[in-house]
Amino acid sequence: MKLNYYGTFFFVVISTFFSCERKYQEPISLKGRQVLVYMIADNNLDYFAINDINEMERGMANSGNEKGEILVFIDRGENGSPSHPYLMRIVADTTQQVVSTIIRTYPEQNTADPQTLSQVLKDIEELTDVPYQSKGLVLWSHGNAWLPPEVSLYSDRDKILDTTAVKNSRLKSFGLDQEIANSSAYKEMDVIEMANVLNPYSFDFIMFDACFMGSIEVVYELKDVCNYIISSPTEILSAGFPYHQIIPELFSNNFDATLVASKKHEYYENQKGILSSSSVSVVKTQNLQELASFFKHNLSEILLNTNITNEDVPYFKGNIQQYDRLKSEFLFDMYDFVERVCIYKEDTALLNDFKNIWKNTIIYSEHTPFMIGILSLENCNGVSMYLPQDYDTRININAYYKQLKWYEESQRESIFNSF
Repeated sequence: MKLNYYGTFFFVVISTFFSCERKYQEPISLKGRQVLVYMIADNNLDYFAINDINEMERGMANSGNEKGEILVFIDRGENGSPSHPYLMRIVADTTQQVVSTIIRTYPEQNTADPQTLSQVLKDIEELTDVPYQSKGLVLWSHGNAWLPPEVSLYSDRDKILDTTAVKNSRLKSFGLDQEIANSSAYKEMDVIEMANVLNPYSFDFIMFDACFMGSIEVVYELKDVCNYIISSPTEILSAGFPYHQIIPELFSNNFDATLVASKKHEYYENQKGILSSSSVSVVKTQNLQELASFFKHNLSEILLNTNITNEDVPYFKGNIQQYDRLKSEFLFDMYDFVERVCIYKEDTALLNDFKNIWKNTIIYSEHTPFMIGILSLENCNGVSMYLPQDYDTRININAYYKQLKWYEESQRESIFNSF
């Protein structure tokens, strides 16, 4: 989910920002990195999608000699022009209009279906006449971490889109195609299905410009398809990443994911009032297996043999950093949880081992003091995790959770037993 703090009245002026030339043209193969931005904007984020594309054009103009290529696949809202999905190549420009070129159009379809993402990736391979060795992927839309269909985290978008209603009860993981969602055949992108689609590819980075995607369950599912994951464990304001500032970093010959993340943090850190709301982290995926092994061989054992009782559980749940403002007990800060358990058990050696693994895996994490002036991020460390709850309402959720690679490879049955 992305937060909408700029008001819905902007949607009426969307068409004035758009002046794409509707024609087919093969993208020019350039030296450098090719970045695909996959935008599911057939929802209340349409205006912000066009703004971000305009920022991308400005970023291309500012990228100097270290240029690459940005391809944007976008499905706009029903009032967009055009409203059906299309693929475009970003052209450097500093005006307030979008001047980039459409290179392929698509019929109206569910862009939140992972098979659509798969087809777009195949189309880009066909259109690119020189194989790229360096690629990046930006997944841009609403987000809901790893959560299954029957669960939706609260954000300000609920003021526009009622995700608690029966018709929208399927919201999960990533993306929302609103036009399809209003029919009986819609489907959002499950993170397991997403990983299966991306599995044949190798990216330098995946960046989530979507809320709540900075969870261990999500990044672990994608650990074999990219080197770095840039994401947020919290909500993200609708304006998203400052593309005009980060694009030069995306194309740098000495690519550094932490510099991309730091640009985002600095941008929001310098905003005023509730607009100064942000969290961002970078995960180095090659070290995630070591983190899973820590849970499997070290933390699981201490939890199995712990003296934590049912009376102690509220202490942990009530104090660990959570990432949705309603504190619905889905997204807990991983570092904060492990640290509290180790301190509770007075196991300094185990805590030090964890800290060493953590700093080599979560290589960057920054945040503003609050999210929307409400949620304190005092103990934010950049990656969330689920602590399974023994509620009747969580039976299906816990069953789904056991399908995730993180659960399978960290063997966290002890946490199920403890909490």
